[in-house]
Amino acid sequence: MNIDKNSIMLVIKGSNEWDFMWAALSELPENKELSAPTLAENFSELWEYMETTERHHCLFGKSYYHCFRHRMHPVKGVNHRVKIQASKSFNSDEYLIHKWV
Repeated sequence: MNIDKNSIMLVIKGSNEWDFMWAALSELPENKELSAPTLAENFSELWEYMETTERHHCLFGKSYYHCFRHRMHPVKGVNHRVKIQASKSFNSDEYLIHKWV
């Protein structure tokens, strides 16, 4: 996929990858004990999906990571950010949409 440096990559809501990344988020240690781990509601703040990034590796090609943030996580506190590696079946042509800034 040809990625413009000014574009933002977003996973299509409702896709298999969308379900995968939110399920993976709920399994993180800081979320496991919460009653609603994909929300982690605290002071009206919730988990937010920000974007998906592409990372190039010299020997291994490229990989994708889904980036999330929480402004006031109930366990980790202020401005908690996580990256979740995309599923092994992730296909950027199938699951990504682009928004240009």
